[in-house]
Amino acid sequence: MRTTRCIVTAWIRVAPGGPDLCDPLTAAVGEPPFESAEMDGVRDMQWAADSTNDALAKADRLKPFCDDPALILLKATTYYAGGSVDAFTIKDNRGA
Repeated sequence: MRTTRCIVTAWIRVAPGGPDLCDPLTAAVGEPPFESAEMDGVRDMQWAADSTNDALAKADRLKPFCDDPALILLKATTYYAGGSVDAFTIKDNRGA
């Protein structure tokens, strides 16, 4: 049983007919997200990582997109058995 779960999360604004960051983000990480869902014009993309360091490395590969206003949220999170969490937020424009 896996006791630690590491995830990189990116939320991107999706405009109908507009440019889409999904493919460039996937290419930058080097693998497709294990989960991707769209709701209310925002796509939530999540990549699994083997460790906190791996999650941070994947998130680092997405940092060049931080200046793009379509990228709303970028963070790396590690969930531990017992409920503790380490979250490393690189960009958070959810309130903007």
